[in-house]
Amino acid sequence: MLGLYFFLKPTHCHFCMNKNKWEQNYDLLTIWLSTYGYTVIEKVRADDSICFETKTVLINSQYKEENKLYTLLHECGHLIIYMSSEDFKKHYPMHPSSMDQDGRVLRSKAYKVSLIGEEIVAWQAGRNLAEDLGIVINEENYSKAMVDAVHTYIEWEYEKGESNEN
Repeated sequence: MLGLYFFLKPTHCHFCMNKNKWEQNYDLLTIWLSTYGYTVIEKVRADDSICFETKTVLINSQYKEENKLYTLLHECGHLIIYMSSEDFKKHYPMHPSSMDQDGRVLRSKAYKVSLIGEEIVAWQAGRNLAEDLGIVINEENYSKAMVDAVHTYIEWEYEKGESNEN
């Protein structure tokens, strides 16, 4: 399911990672994505995202190389979820990646829980993909990136709820 595995498996530890190694691993992920027809586009202040219709991944070009790698792993995680969405739907009441954008649905508790669930699963799938491709990550930094990103979603949902009550 994860597609082609490449003979260029990095064999370095996270203590000796430098900008070139982060970039090489990022390039490896762009190749992995291209096997599914996806293109990675970096833009200043882009909202990191994957679009299944246009097969594009947007990454904020202002991130440091390590953060770009982790963000791209996360977006790859969304693709892995999308490719196995039937299995994912079994565990979450509303699958955000495949839903209509009906306002009532978007405000429901089930959707919000599924959204947070998908974000967490995408980070986990990205970590697993890194391992499968031999990409060494700094576990502490990756976990911090995941917590920061997921917490942003939680704050965003809370703020939306507050503004809807007023």
